[in-house]
This record gives sequence, structure tokens and C-alpha cells, in this order.
Amino acid sequence: MQPCATLLLLENLVGATAGIGLITCCWALRHPLRWAHHYDATMTEAGLFSALPIYGYLRRYLQVMLIAGLVILLASLVTLIAQWGSCGDLNAVGPICGLLLALAALHLPTIGWFVKDRQGDGSNPQKQYQKDLVNAVGRRLWGLAVALLVPAGLLFILRALASASS
Repeated sequence: MQPCATLLLLENLVGATAGIGLITCCWALRHPLRWAHHYDATMTEAGLFSALPIYGYLRRYLQVMLIAGLVILLASLVTLIAQWGSCGDLNAVGPICGLLLALAALHLPTIGWFVKDRQGDGSNPQKQYQKDLVNAVGRRLWGLAVALLVPAGLLFILRALASASS
């Protein structure tokens, strides 16, 4: 296999893996997010949970991230199929890497908002399970940030290797 074909395969494999990882992380975060919203909200006098804006935002945000993961996966696979056997220009890697970095730039302030806006009270020791659940959502959000930044870094490294070899 030619070196440029190997780089094409590696770059598209990283892109497809990033798309699958993004879809997996966001899909797995939906249910804990729903439970955390239930436990992190405060009770009103009518016995209802008050709405926290971060949870409404995160539900819509996860839908956008799922669509972005699907776009990254499909773009990687289409590029791989279209350029298989030829040492083309590898044009799709730049937009995929740019999309990953744009999603990471959107995701990091989202984590900051989630950490700042949570309302769980630390005074009640019986609510340890609820606090652990909300903290688990925060950890999963950090894991999603890693799932965005690591493939983008790998794509930059592979792009640098492709530039150095040509």
C-alpha cells in the first residue's frame, strides 16, 4: 500500500472513529441527563420541579451533537470510498477537523455553564446519590470534550505527516 493511501486510510479511520465516539457519548448521556435534571432542580411550593435552563439547553445540544457525529461519520466514509485507490488531495480532513474543533469550542463553555448553574444543595447527606448522579453528568461532559479534542489532534498530526512526506 502506498504511503499516501495509508495516510488516507488512517485519517478517515480517525474521522469515522470520532463520529462513532461522538454519537456513542451523546446517546449514552441522554438518560443520565434526564435523571440529573430531575434531582438537580429545586421543588416549588406546588410540588413541581423548577426548570433549570442548562438542562433544556443540554437536551437540544445533544441532538445537535448527534447530528454532527453522523455528519463526521458519513463524511469520513464517503471520502474514503471516493478516494480509495487513488492518492487524492485528502480534502475532507480539513473540514472534519474544523468541525471537531468548532464543536469543542462550543462544548467547553457548555461545561462551564453546567458546573456554574447546578443547584444541588450540599447540606443534606441523604441526597448523596443525587449529587453523585449530577457529578457523573459533569464527568461525562468532560469525557465528550476529550472525545472531540483527541481526534482533532490526531488529524492535525496525520495532516502534518502527509505534508512532510510530500
